[in-house]
Amino acid sequence: MSEPTVSLTTLRRAIARELEMPFFRRYKAGFLDVDSGSTTSLVDSELTQKDKFWNGAWVYRVATQESSLITNFNVSTNEIVLEVPITTFASGDDYEIHSIWNAYDIHEAINQSIRDSRRIFFENVTDETIVIEEDKLAYVLTSLAAVPQFIHKVWLEQPTSVKRGTVVSSTSTATTLENSGILSDVDSNWKISIYAGTGKGQIRSVVSVASAIATVAAWTTTPNSTSKYALWNPTQQRNDWYPWHALRYDSTKEFPDLLYFSRSPIDFQGLRIRLEYTAMPAELSDEDDTTIVPESYLVPAAISKLHSRKVKDTKVDRELHFAESKRYLEMAESWMVRNAPHRPDSNILDQHSGVYQPDTMNPLNW
Repeated sequence: MSEPTVSLTTLRRAIARELEMPFFRRYKAGFLDVDSGSTTSLVDSELTQKDKFWNGAWVYRVATQESSLITNFNVSTNEIVLEVPITTFASGDDYEIHSIWNAYDIHEAINQSIRDSRRIFFENVTDETIVIEEDKLAYVLTSLAAVPQFIHKVWLEQPTSVKRGTVVSSTSTATTLENSGILSDVDSNWKISIYAGTGKGQIRSVVSVASAIATVAAWTTTPNSTSKYALWNPTQQRNDWYPWHALRYDSTKEFPDLLYFSRSPIDFQGLRIRLEYTAMPAELSDEDDTTIVPESYLVPAAISKLHSRKVKDTKVDRELHFAESKRYLEMAESWMVRNAPHRPDSNILDQHSGVYQPDTMNPLNW
């Protein structure tokens, strides 16, 4: 089961509701659909407030993440007029209306809060994209989807059977192996990797087989007759992947760039390395981007930052914004203290042959 996550859309709307913005108090869903519009206006029959009610607020076009100040609202035509042109509103487009702070302000406050909490709320990641290559002891970690902060466990894949050989020839998607018999029981459950020669380090799922040809998704580097392959069914594994301890890193602290094997795992060539590690959560940019940093922390933390901006931006209600910034910050920090997660146990040995621990767990290096 994966960790619970929350999206940028959900966070923004939760913040708007907590701030009791007029639009979100009136429309429970947190958004409305446009009847018609242009680059400088939108019409929606559900907007029935009095003239100029929405003046000074901000329209947010969800699909393109554009925001523009409202200069006029006319209830007789249900039309909102915008100060700065944005992408043309078409019938059915979703929009929101934000007061005091616009969507750009809210998004930046969310990402600032994520940055502030990265060493507290971390993402637990399992990666199985690195292939064990022939005569290779050092593996680069910087290309992983999430940058490792601390690596806790390393495992090597051990399927019940694996077929190895040399490629005869290959196109970008069709790879010919040395004999047709090797593919007799292969189906779309199987994987093929290149562990030596041209294209080494690549892994693909088998799409189909015909005679001695295995069809895969396009190779990044097309293999040739110098390439050695491994072919196996990952659904048929032994009891578990094999825990591997004969390794070290270029850094025994945070953010290692290289993983070094102390000896070559010859029996595992072509198979995958499973890394279990923690990574700092990424910032959010697209509407459907998600974070594992809890909503219960991010909402008050972001609101605290929004109010703190108003303390320096205006003399009006400065004391009120200062008090609200402090109140929401205390709420966020209190929740963090009560709910901070614990890092997973580690079985990784470092260069000093001790159990690998981050400095926060062993500050005096005992």
